[in-house]
Amino acid sequence: MIALIDFLQQKNIKVTEINQWVPFLRSEWENNFTNHIHESVKKKIFLDQFLWHVFSYNKLNSTTQNKAKDRFNNQLKTECYLFFQHDDQALLLEEVKNMKAEDFDKESDIYITDKNFQWTYVKTHESQCGPYFYTKNE
Repeated sequence: MIALIDFLQQKNIKVTEINQWVPFLRSEWENNFTNHIHESVKKKIFLDQFLWHVFSYNKLNSTTQNKAKDRFNNQLKTECYLFFQHDDQALLLEEVKNMKAEDFDKESDIYITDKNFQWTYVKTHESQCGPYFYTKNE
Protein backbone atom coordinates (compact mmCIF):
# COMPACT_ATOMS: atom_id res chain seq x y z
CA MET A 1 0.00 0.00 0.00
CA ILE A 2 2.89 2.36 0.72
CA ALA A 3 4.09 2.04 -2.88
CA LEU A 4 0.60 2.86 -4.17
CA ILE A 5 0.31 5.88 -1.89
CA ASP A 6 3.73 7.15 -2.98
CA PHE A 7 2.83 6.62 -6.63
CA LEU A 8 -0.45 8.51 -6.31
CA GLN A 9 1.21 11.35 -4.41
CA GLN A 10 3.79 11.66 -7.20
CA LYS A 11 0.82 12.30 -9.51
CA ASN A 12 -0.15 15.22 -7.22
CA ILE A 13 -3.11 13.34 -5.82
CA LYS A 14 -3.88 14.17 -2.20
CA VAL A 15 -4.03 10.89 -0.27
CA THR A 16 -5.52 10.43 3.20
CA GLU A 17 -5.57 7.04 4.88
CA ILE A 18 -9.04 6.25 6.23
CA ASN A 19 -8.57 2.64 7.31
CA GLN A 20 -11.20 2.93 10.05
CA TRP A 21 -13.78 3.56 7.29
CA VAL A 22 -13.33 0.17 5.56
CA PRO A 23 -16.49 -1.46 7.02
CA PHE A 24 -18.51 1.66 6.21
CA LEU A 25 -17.14 1.84 2.64
CA ARG A 26 -17.87 -1.82 1.92
CA SER A 27 -21.35 -1.49 3.35
CA GLU A 28 -22.11 1.71 1.42
CA TRP A 29 -20.75 0.21 -1.79
CA GLU A 30 -23.02 -2.80 -1.37
CA ASN A 31 -26.01 -0.67 -0.38
CA ASN A 32 -25.58 1.70 -3.29
CA PHE A 33 -24.78 -0.78 -6.05
CA THR A 34 -26.61 -3.98 -5.02
CA ASN A 35 -29.61 -2.79 -2.98
CA HIS A 36 -32.01 -3.97 -5.71
CA ILE A 37 -30.76 -7.57 -5.50
CA HIS A 38 -32.57 -9.97 -3.20
CA GLU A 39 -30.53 -11.47 -0.34
CA SER A 40 -31.02 -15.00 -1.68
CA VAL A 41 -29.47 -13.96 -5.00
CA LYS A 42 -26.57 -12.31 -3.20
CA LYS A 43 -25.90 -15.64 -1.47
CA LYS A 44 -26.06 -17.55 -4.77
CA ILE A 45 -23.48 -15.26 -6.39
CA PHE A 46 -21.22 -15.30 -3.31
CA LEU A 47 -21.37 -11.55 -2.88
CA ASP A 48 -20.00 -12.03 0.64
CA GLN A 49 -16.74 -13.31 -0.91
CA PHE A 50 -16.31 -10.62 -3.58
CA LEU A 51 -18.50 -7.59 -4.09
CA TRP A 52 -17.49 -7.58 -7.76
CA HIS A 53 -19.45 -10.80 -8.27
CA VAL A 54 -22.40 -8.50 -8.91
CA PHE A 55 -20.69 -7.81 -12.24
CA SER A 56 -19.21 -11.22 -13.05
CA TYR A 57 -22.62 -12.86 -12.46
CA ASN A 58 -24.23 -10.19 -14.66
CA LYS A 59 -26.50 -8.76 -11.98
CA LEU A 60 -25.46 -5.24 -12.99
CA ASN A 61 -24.83 -4.22 -16.58
CA SER A 62 -21.30 -2.83 -16.48
CA THR A 63 -18.65 -1.94 -18.97
CA THR A 64 -15.67 -4.31 -18.93
CA GLN A 65 -12.08 -4.66 -20.07
CA ASN A 66 -10.54 -1.76 -22.03
CA LYS A 67 -13.90 0.00 -22.39
CA ALA A 68 -14.15 0.07 -18.59
CA LYS A 69 -10.69 1.60 -18.39
CA ASP A 70 -11.63 4.20 -21.00
CA ARG A 71 -14.83 5.09 -19.17
CA PHE A 72 -12.97 5.45 -15.88
CA ASN A 73 -10.30 7.58 -17.55
CA ASN A 74 -12.97 9.84 -19.06
CA GLN A 75 -15.10 10.05 -15.91
CA LEU A 76 -15.08 13.44 -14.25
CA LYS A 77 -13.37 12.80 -10.93
CA THR A 78 -12.79 15.12 -7.98
CA GLU A 79 -12.78 13.05 -4.80
CA CYS A 80 -12.85 9.28 -4.54
CA TYR A 81 -12.76 6.47 -2.05
CA LEU A 82 -10.46 3.53 -2.67
CA PHE A 83 -10.65 0.27 -0.74
CA PHE A 84 -9.72 -3.36 -1.15
CA GLN A 85 -11.84 -6.49 -0.85
CA HIS A 86 -9.67 -8.39 1.63
CA ASP A 87 -7.52 -5.68 3.15
CA ASP A 88 -8.39 -3.29 5.93
CA GLN A 89 -6.91 -0.30 4.19
CA ALA A 90 -8.79 2.53 2.52
CA LEU A 91 -7.92 5.89 1.06
CA LEU A 92 -9.64 9.17 0.45
CA LEU A 93 -8.26 10.55 -2.80
CA GLU A 94 -8.58 14.23 -3.66
CA GLU A 95 -7.47 16.24 -6.68
CA VAL A 96 -7.75 13.10 -8.80
CA LYS A 97 -8.33 14.57 -12.26
CA ASN A 98 -5.07 12.95 -13.50
CA MET A 99 -5.85 9.53 -12.04
CA LYS A 100 -6.09 6.80 -14.68
CA ALA A 101 -7.18 3.17 -14.68
CA GLU A 102 -3.66 2.15 -15.64
CA ASP A 103 -2.47 3.49 -12.27
CA PHE A 104 -4.08 0.41 -10.72
CA ASP A 105 -2.99 -2.28 -13.18
CA LYS A 106 -0.78 -3.93 -10.53
CA GLU A 107 -3.55 -3.94 -7.92
CA SER A 108 -6.24 -6.57 -7.42
CA ASP A 109 -9.68 -6.62 -5.84
CA ILE A 110 -9.64 -2.86 -5.59
CA TYR A 111 -12.74 -0.67 -5.57
CA ILE A 112 -12.78 3.01 -6.47
CA THR A 113 -15.94 5.06 -6.18
CA ASP A 114 -16.88 8.69 -6.09
CA LYS A 115 -17.84 10.09 -2.70
CA ASN A 116 -21.56 9.87 -3.54
CA PHE A 117 -21.38 6.26 -4.76
CA GLN A 118 -22.72 7.17 -8.20
CA TRP A 119 -20.06 5.27 -10.15
CA THR A 120 -17.44 2.65 -9.45
CA TYR A 121 -14.34 1.15 -11.03
CA VAL A 122 -13.30 -2.33 -9.91
CA LYS A 123 -10.07 -4.15 -10.72
CA THR A 124 -10.24 -7.85 -9.82
CA HIS A 125 -7.60 -10.52 -9.27
CA GLU A 126 -9.01 -12.56 -12.16
CA SER A 127 -7.69 -11.70 -15.61
CA GLN A 128 -10.92 -12.87 -17.28
CA CYS A 129 -13.09 -10.80 -14.91
CA GLY A 130 -13.04 -7.07 -15.31
CA PRO A 131 -11.97 -4.53 -14.81
CA TYR A 132 -15.49 -3.19 -14.46
CA PHE A 133 -16.92 0.31 -14.65
CA TYR A 134 -20.47 1.03 -13.61
CA THR A 135 -22.45 4.20 -13.20
CA LYS A 136 -25.94 4.55 -11.73
CA ASN A 137 -26.90 7.06 -14.41
CA GLU A 138 -27.38 4.38 -17.04
